[in-house]
Amino acid sequence: MPMQTLPHIVLDMPRQTLQHIVLDMPGQTLPHIVLDMPGQTLQHIVLDMPGQTLQQLVLDMPGQTLQHIVLDMPGQTLQHIVLDMPRQTLPHIVLDMPGQTLPHIVLDMPGQTLQHIVLDMPGHTLQHIVIDMPGQTLQHIVLDMPGQTLQHVIDMPGQTLQHIVLDMPGQTLQHIVLDMPGQTLQHIVLDMPGQTLPHIVLDMPGQTLPHIVLDMPGQTLQHIVLDMPGQTLQHIVLVMPGQTLQHIVLDMPGQTLQHIVLDMPGQTLQHIVLVMPGQTLQHIVLDMPGQTLQHIVLDMPGQTLQHIVLDMPGQTLQHIVLVMPGQTLQHIVFDMPGQTLQHIVLDMPGQTLQHIVLDMPGQTLQHIVLDMPGQTLQHIVLDMPGQTLQHIVLDMPG
Repeated sequence: MPMQTLPHIVLDMPRQTLQHIVLDMPGQTLPHIVLDMPGQTLQHIVLDMPGQTLQQLVLDMPGQTLQHIVLDMPGQTLQHIVLDMPRQTLPHIVLDMPGQTLPHIVLDMPGQTLQHIVLDMPGHTLQHIVIDMPGQTLQHIVLDMPGQTLQHVIDMPGQTLQHIVLDMPGQTLQHIVLDMPGQTLQHIVLDMPGQTLPHIVLDMPGQTLPHIVLDMPGQTLQHIVLDMPGQTLQHIVLVMPGQTLQHIVLDMPGQTLQHIVLDMPGQTLQHIVLVMPGQTLQHIVLDMPGQTLQHIVLDMPGQTLQHIVLDMPGQTLQHIVLVMPGQTLQHIVFDMPGQTLQHIVLDMPGQTLQHIVLDMPGQTLQHIVLDMPGQTLQHIVLDMPGQTLQHIVLDMPG
């Protein structure tokens, strides 16, 4: 009957198994499930009528397993899942009806594994995932219907977040925070229009962010912040028109940003900032018409910007600024008509600008400024009709 309540289920001896809990009428509440001895197994929890609530699941002894949680009707709520002992496993959480909410998942002991979270209907919200002990693994998060939101993921050494997939319009991934050494975030995939990824923060040494892929129109990646030594951001790929990458900030020594690829019309890369010594920005590739790269700033000694390639008509590279000694800008290549490079500024001793190549008609190179001793400008090549080189300024000895 409706409005039923099952107050407490307690398993308090080792190796107990609770195979099936089924709530199949509207408005039912399951307040507490507690497993508090080693090796216990909770195999299936099924909520399959509207308005049901599962308030608390607590696994607090080693080696416990919670195999399946299924919410499959509108308006259901799963309030708290807590795993707080080593080697616990939570293989599957499935929300498959509109408007469901999964507020809190907490893993707080070493070696715990959360294998699959699947949200596959509109309006789902996954509010908090907290991973706060070494060696924990979160393998798959899948959001595959419009309007879903994933808000927080957090924080201990050696953790791995393998896959985050958003594949329907209007989804939002609000915050990803990796703040302990050796953490790895392997894949983020946004592949439907209008998705937003506002914040990615890596703030401990040795963290790696290998792949970010945006592959549908109108997606926005707002902030990427790397702020501890030795971090690596390997690949950012924007592959559909109208996408925007607003801010990339590297602010600790020895960080590397290996590849940024924009390969559809109208994409914008607004700000890249390298602010500590020895950082490297290896490859930026713009290869479709009308793309814009607005600001690149290198402001610490020994930084290197290796390759910028613009290879489609109408692209614009607005500002490159090198502001500390010993910085190197190795290659800028423009190889399609109508491209514009507006400002290159080198304003500290010992900086080097090695190669600028413009090899298609109608390209414009507006300003190059070298204003400190010992700076080097090695090669400028313009080899097609109608190209313009407006200003080169060298105003210091040597």
